[in-house]
Amino acid sequence: MGFLEDAESLKAKWPSFSLLGKVLLFTLLMLSFLSITSLADHIFKLKGFIAEALSFWLVITSYIVDLLSFINVSIQSWQLDFLVVFGIAFFPYVFERWKILPISRRFRLIITLSIYIIFPFIVSQSTATYTAIYLYIVTLIICLLPPRTASFNFIAIRMVTPPILVAIVAAISEGLYRPLV
Repeated sequence: MGFLEDAESLKAKWPSFSLLGKVLLFTLLMLSFLSITSLADHIFKLKGFIAEALSFWLVITSYIVDLLSFINVSIQSWQLDFLVVFGIAFFPYVFERWKILPISRRFRLIITLSIYIIFPFIVSQSTATYTAIYLYIVTLIICLLPPRTASFNFIAIRMVTPPILVAIVAAISEGLYRPLV
Protein backbone atom coordinates (compact mmCIF):
# COMPACT_ATOMS: atom_id res chain seq x y z
CA MET A 1 0.00 0.00 0.00
CA GLY A 2 3.00 2.36 0.38
CA PHE A 3 3.31 2.88 -3.38
CA LEU A 4 -0.35 3.92 -3.73
CA GLU A 5 -0.03 6.40 -0.86
CA ASP A 6 3.10 7.88 -2.48
CA ALA A 7 1.28 8.21 -5.80
CA GLU A 8 -1.68 9.96 -4.16
CA SER A 9 0.66 12.30 -2.28
CA LEU A 10 2.51 13.14 -5.50
CA LYS A 11 -0.79 13.75 -7.31
CA ALA A 12 -1.91 16.15 -4.57
CA LYS A 13 1.37 18.12 -4.49
CA TRP A 14 2.03 18.15 -8.27
CA PRO A 15 0.30 21.53 -8.96
CA SER A 16 2.47 23.27 -6.35
CA PHE A 17 5.76 22.21 -7.97
CA SER A 18 7.63 24.67 -10.17
CA LEU A 19 8.26 23.86 -13.84
CA LEU A 20 11.89 23.04 -13.08
CA GLY A 21 10.82 20.81 -10.18
CA LYS A 22 8.35 18.97 -12.40
CA VAL A 23 10.97 18.46 -15.12
CA LEU A 24 13.54 17.20 -12.61
CA LEU A 25 11.04 14.89 -10.91
CA PHE A 26 9.86 13.51 -14.25
CA THR A 27 13.47 12.99 -15.38
CA LEU A 28 14.36 11.20 -12.18
CA LEU A 29 11.25 9.05 -12.46
CA MET A 30 12.14 8.05 -16.02
CA LEU A 31 15.72 7.28 -15.03
CA SER A 32 14.49 5.07 -12.20
CA PHE A 33 12.54 2.94 -14.67
CA LEU A 34 15.63 2.06 -16.70
CA SER A 35 16.32 -1.61 -16.27
CA ILE A 36 19.48 -2.53 -14.42
CA THR A 37 20.61 -4.86 -17.22
CA SER A 38 20.64 -2.12 -19.84
CA LEU A 39 22.02 0.58 -17.55
CA ALA A 40 25.58 0.09 -18.81
CA ASP A 41 24.39 0.53 -22.42
CA HIS A 42 22.61 3.76 -21.55
CA ILE A 43 25.63 5.12 -19.70
CA PHE A 44 27.85 4.25 -22.67
CA LYS A 45 25.47 6.04 -25.06
CA LEU A 46 25.29 9.06 -22.76
CA LYS A 47 29.09 9.17 -22.56
CA GLY A 48 29.26 9.16 -26.37
CA PHE A 49 26.61 11.86 -26.58
CA ILE A 50 28.51 14.10 -24.14
CA ALA A 51 31.82 13.42 -25.90
CA GLU A 52 30.24 14.33 -29.24
CA ALA A 53 28.83 17.56 -27.78
CA LEU A 54 32.25 18.50 -26.41
CA SER A 55 34.04 17.76 -29.67
CA PHE A 56 31.40 19.80 -31.52
CA TRP A 57 32.02 22.68 -29.10
CA LEU A 58 35.79 22.40 -29.71
CA VAL A 59 35.20 22.75 -33.45
CA ILE A 60 33.06 25.84 -32.90
CA THR A 61 35.63 27.45 -30.60
CA SER A 62 38.47 26.73 -33.02
CA TYR A 63 36.54 28.57 -35.74
CA ILE A 64 35.92 31.50 -33.40
CA VAL A 65 39.59 31.64 -32.31
CA ASP A 66 40.67 31.52 -35.98
CA LEU A 67 38.24 34.29 -36.85
CA LEU A 68 39.48 36.44 -33.97
CA SER A 69 43.12 35.84 -34.93
CA PHE A 70 42.23 36.88 -38.48
CA ILE A 71 41.24 40.30 -37.12
CA ASN A 72 44.36 40.40 -34.89
CA VAL A 73 42.68 39.53 -31.59
CA SER A 74 44.74 36.97 -29.71
CA ILE A 75 42.70 34.64 -27.51
CA GLN A 76 43.25 31.03 -26.51
CA SER A 77 40.42 28.52 -26.69
CA TRP A 78 40.32 28.03 -22.91
CA GLN A 79 39.91 31.79 -22.43
CA LEU A 80 36.99 31.73 -24.84
CA ASP A 81 35.53 28.77 -22.93
CA PHE A 82 35.81 30.70 -19.68
CA LEU A 83 34.05 33.73 -21.14
CA VAL A 84 31.24 31.57 -22.55
CA VAL A 85 30.71 29.72 -19.26
CA PHE A 86 30.86 33.04 -17.43
CA GLY A 87 28.27 34.47 -19.80
CA ILE A 88 25.99 31.46 -19.40
CA ALA A 89 26.27 31.49 -15.63
CA PHE A 90 26.41 35.12 -14.70
CA PHE A 91 24.70 37.29 -17.28
CA PRO A 92 21.12 35.97 -16.86
CA TYR A 93 21.48 36.58 -13.12
CA VAL A 94 23.00 40.04 -13.66
CA PHE A 95 20.30 41.12 -16.13
CA GLU A 96 17.56 40.15 -13.69
CA ARG A 97 19.30 41.93 -10.82
CA TRP A 98 20.03 45.01 -12.97
CA LYS A 99 16.31 45.74 -13.14
CA ILE A 100 15.96 46.04 -9.36
CA LEU A 101 19.33 47.48 -8.31
CA PRO A 102 19.66 51.17 -7.42
CA ILE A 103 22.06 53.25 -9.53
CA SER A 104 24.80 53.21 -6.87
CA ARG A 105 24.92 49.41 -6.83
CA ARG A 106 24.92 49.16 -10.64
CA PHE A 107 28.38 50.77 -10.76
CA ARG A 108 29.73 48.05 -8.44
CA LEU A 109 28.15 45.44 -10.66
CA ILE A 110 29.86 46.90 -13.74
CA ILE A 111 33.23 46.80 -11.96
CA THR A 112 32.65 43.18 -10.91
CA LEU A 113 31.71 42.21 -14.48
CA SER A 114 34.81 43.94 -15.83
CA ILE A 115 37.04 42.04 -13.43
CA TYR A 116 35.49 38.72 -14.42
CA ILE A 117 35.84 39.49 -18.12
CA ILE A 118 39.58 40.21 -17.83
CA PHE A 119 40.07 37.40 -15.28
CA PRO A 120 41.08 34.63 -17.77
CA PHE A 121 43.72 36.91 -19.27
CA ILE A 122 45.56 37.44 -15.97
CA VAL A 123 45.39 34.01 -14.28
CA SER A 124 46.36 30.48 -15.24
CA GLN A 125 44.10 28.10 -17.12
CA SER A 126 43.40 25.82 -14.14
CA THR A 127 42.48 28.75 -11.87
CA ALA A 128 40.14 30.18 -14.48
CA THR A 129 38.56 26.77 -15.15
CA TYR A 130 37.86 26.04 -11.50
CA THR A 131 36.50 29.54 -11.02
CA ALA A 132 34.16 29.19 -14.02
CA ILE A 133 32.81 25.83 -12.82
CA TYR A 134 32.37 27.14 -9.28
CA LEU A 135 30.67 30.31 -10.55
CA TYR A 136 28.23 28.33 -12.73
CA ILE A 137 27.23 25.91 -9.98
CA VAL A 138 26.92 28.53 -7.23
CA THR A 139 24.88 30.90 -9.39
CA LEU A 140 22.54 28.07 -10.40
CA ILE A 141 22.11 27.02 -6.77
CA ILE A 142 21.42 30.62 -5.72
CA CYS A 143 18.68 30.84 -8.34
CA LEU A 144 17.10 27.61 -7.10
CA LEU A 145 17.17 28.39 -3.37
CA PRO A 146 13.96 29.52 -1.73
CA PRO A 147 12.36 31.95 -1.72
CA ARG A 148 12.22 31.71 -5.49
CA THR A 149 10.23 33.83 -7.83
CA ALA A 150 9.19 33.11 -11.37
CA SER A 151 12.04 35.31 -12.60
CA PHE A 152 14.61 33.22 -10.72
CA ASN A 153 13.12 30.02 -12.15
CA PHE A 154 13.48 31.59 -15.58
CA ILE A 155 17.13 32.46 -14.83
CA ALA A 156 17.81 28.83 -13.91
CA ILE A 157 16.20 27.65 -17.13
CA ARG A 158 18.26 30.15 -19.16
CA MET A 159 21.43 28.93 -17.43
CA VAL A 160 20.75 25.26 -18.16
CA THR A 161 19.46 25.72 -21.70
CA PRO A 162 22.70 26.62 -23.58
CA PRO A 163 24.63 23.45 -22.65
CA ILE A 164 21.59 21.35 -23.53
CA LEU A 165 21.22 23.15 -26.88
CA VAL A 166 24.91 22.58 -27.69
CA ALA A 167 24.42 18.88 -26.96
CA ILE A 168 21.29 18.73 -29.16
CA VAL A 169 23.01 20.52 -32.05
CA ALA A 170 25.98 18.16 -31.68
CA ALA A 171 23.65 15.15 -31.84
CA ILE A 172 21.97 16.51 -34.95
CA SER A 173 25.35 17.23 -36.52
CA GLU A 174 26.60 13.72 -35.77
CA GLY A 175 23.36 12.20 -37.06
CA LEU A 176 23.71 14.06 -40.35
CA TYR A 177 27.28 12.88 -40.89
CA ARG A 178 26.81 9.28 -39.71
CA PRO A 179 26.74 6.76 -42.57
CA LEU A 180 23.38 5.10 -43.27
CA VAL A 181 24.80 1.58 -43.32
